[in-house]
Amino acid sequence: MVAQNDMRLEKAQRDVKELRGKLHLDDPLSHYRDMVEIYHKTMWLNQLAEAYRILGNIPQMVWCCEIIIKAVEAQYAEVQNNKNAKNIARYFENAHFLLAPYDFIRYMQCMEANYPPEDKFFYDREYVMRQWAKDLEDLEFGKLDILGISGPPRCGKTGLGTYFFTWIAGRHTEKSSTFNTHTNRMAKKELLDCYTLMTEPRRQWSRIFPGLTIEKNLDDLWIDVTPKKGFNNYKTLYFTSVDAQKAGVMEANWLIYCDDLIGGIEEATNPDRLDNAWSKYGTDILQRKRGKVKILHIATRWSTRDPLTRVELLNENNPRAKFIKRPGINEKGRSNYLYRFNPLDENHFADLKESMDEISYECIVQQSPVERKGLLFPRGSYKTFRWCELPEKQPDEVVFSIDIAFGGGDFVAMPVGAIYGRDVYIVDTVFSNATKEITRPLVKAAIENNACTRGYAEANAGGDEYIGFVDKALRADGHKCYIRIERAPTDQSKLSRILSASSEIKGNSEAENDFVIYFLDEEERRGKPQMQMYNDFMRQLEKFNQSTSRSVRKKQHDDAADAMAALVNEVLHSQKKKKTLQLFSRKAVGL
Repeated sequence: MVAQNDMRLEKAQRDVKELRGKLHLDDPLSHYRDMVEIYHKTMWLNQLAEAYRILGNIPQMVWCCEIIIKAVEAQYAEVQNNKNAKNIARYFENAHFLLAPYDFIRYMQCMEANYPPEDKFFYDREYVMRQWAKDLEDLEFGKLDILGISGPPRCGKTGLGTYFFTWIAGRHTEKSSTFNTHTNRMAKKELLDCYTLMTEPRRQWSRIFPGLTIEKNLDDLWIDVTPKKGFNNYKTLYFTSVDAQKAGVMEANWLIYCDDLIGGIEEATNPDRLDNAWSKYGTDILQRKRGKVKILHIATRWSTRDPLTRVELLNENNPRAKFIKRPGINEKGRSNYLYRFNPLDENHFADLKESMDEISYECIVQQSPVERKGLLFPRGSYKTFRWCELPEKQPDEVVFSIDIAFGGGDFVAMPVGAIYGRDVYIVDTVFSNATKEITRPLVKAAIENNACTRGYAEANAGGDEYIGFVDKALRADGHKCYIRIERAPTDQSKLSRILSASSEIKGNSEAENDFVIYFLDEEERRGKPQMQMYNDFMRQLEKFNQSTSRSVRKKQHDDAADAMAALVNEVLHSQKKKKTLQLFSRKAVGL
């Protein structure tokens, strides 16, 4: 056997020398290499790749395969008319299979090669998942220690994880990895999905990883791949639920993969269940690791307290951790999951939105986790109105407040309120995180279109200049409006101000001199492009959390809530306030 192996190595070395000569790979004049005809180039490179594989020179083998693929793709038309087209196609295919153990995308392409396009998992979803696949490679090859991928339900993220789990099983037969999920039933399903991928003849897993034997155990939930490259007393892949007993049963010395440790909305709204999952993650799942183990989380974001979101918070400054959140709908209102054959289009996500509350939609579909406990203005907590319910008379006054911002992550937030006695109807909003060149004209238009006569703005850095521009534009149009500006409060006083105004914002204050605020009913806003800013304003207001927790305060936006508090405290009750700076039209005082 040793003699035969020595002969194979010697022959491979001779083949390398001969084939490199035929291909002019060592010739300093590169144009000779370009003159090699496509059939002979692919045939000789294929033979050279096989020789390098035998010699264990994987980088050179990979290089040969990549050259074959690039050459065939670049000369596709010529290949189709070549009399040796079938042989060229065979070399092209073999190059993919030789690359598959070392390239995750090639691996999935090979596993799907025998299926029609409409039945191919990765081909259908490639434009979304190609970067995810690259990130998984970075985890596998040691560029990352922790990777989190989150997306809406049914987008295929677990399917991608299943491919990845079977790929590392072939690459590391001597290692042990664990798949952890919310229930034992899901763990068993994942085991069967992995086993099917690895044993279904059409998948050709055994061609990618030749000479390996696969066993499964549905009672103890493991898959074992043999022979192993080194000693390991544990199985290759384990499958378990978050609540299962793991001590002494399993070990992870390569990868810990967690897939949706929270099983659904009922668990997500149960603080005890969220805390239990986090406790189990730390005390059971992570305790199964031995040595330096890679961590993969693939999940839907359910809450700021779900395990994935907590792991992200703990690793916010870790350069070797990466967290991907791809929402269902992008900032342009388009779906992020328009797959080739099975798209999750805008109607799909609109139907989901109709079937769930706003917080659930933001968490589950938009991957923007919101802490439910401590929400100050959840949907249904505030009063609403329809246009037909507005008093027929003219309002006593139309007023506004502005929380000024200059783009980036902060929003210009401007609610406009029509006052009828002690009732205040929010008839319009400006809400945008665009630059000042875009938002200042929006503010001006809102003041003019609603015939506003009085307002308030916070004079944070650049606030004076911002309002000065708006005031000048209003004066140029002859619109009379009084705007008071003051310095913005600190974060702590901001929270206190929001809390002090919360009863009036929700329209349930019983104090004699307080106001009752009404927001435009959602039915009046749904499906109307002109109401988009109003909708966005309300979504942010509904997500505002009064918690003082660092994890909550760090991630949430409070622009809408702060603007509403300013409307109450600085405009509706302005007679109690000290006026520090006033900007108003000269025509208003007869100049």
